[in-house]
Amino acid sequence: MGGDRLFSNVCWVQEKEIADAQKKDADAWRAALEGGLGEFRSTDLILQWQTQYDLRSSMQLRFKPLLLQGPTRCGKTRKAISIFGHGRTMVVNCQGLGAALPSIREFCRERFSCILFDEISSIQVLRNKMVFQAGVDPVVLGQSACNQHAYTVWLFGIPMILCSNDFQLKSRDDSPMLEVDEEYLENNIVDASLPEGMLWYVEHKDAESVGECQDVDSE
Repeated sequence: MGGDRLFSNVCWVQEKEIADAQKKDADAWRAALEGGLGEFRSTDLILQWQTQYDLRSSMQLRFKPLLLQGPTRCGKTRKAISIFGHGRTMVVNCQGLGAALPSIREFCRERFSCILFDEISSIQVLRNKMVFQAGVDPVVLGQSACNQHAYTVWLFGIPMILCSNDFQLKSRDDSPMLEVDEEYLENNIVDASLPEGMLWYVEHKDAESVGECQDVDSE
């Protein structure tokens, strides 16, 4: 048993060293690649959305997530991460999960200031309203008949950002939606998506135009 335990400890140390090295390389590449994009655009809607999380002056019991949608390679995910910074943003991949959410078991308030749900769908929001409202009550997730993998998170006042190539807000011929669901999404999500054809980042050569999008919401 002693030998098995020693071998397990050695494997754990090796795996941690590899993970730490990979994280260091990833951080270096991320900084280099994002530096080549130039500056990220901002909008009045995003600035207004952020003000609801000033808990010192806000008496809100629930909050609205931010939606950034648009075609692939428009920079929406990198923009979302830039709002609170990579080190303070928990990024989870929602693709291919149907109405279920990916695990956010590792969420820790001391480590993360924001949760980014990448490639999320409207059905995932509609079936998990308590998560995205970031209300004052703890939320139990991962539930099942025996609750073997259930866990509890307290998300009060934690900003939620939704990124999607095509987030359905209204009923469509090929994808009908209940009127009550349409109303919920309209009233409980801040859609700060850019006009068609506009990118979330400005290349260095066009950096002087970074402010052009400041009032895009009020046009």
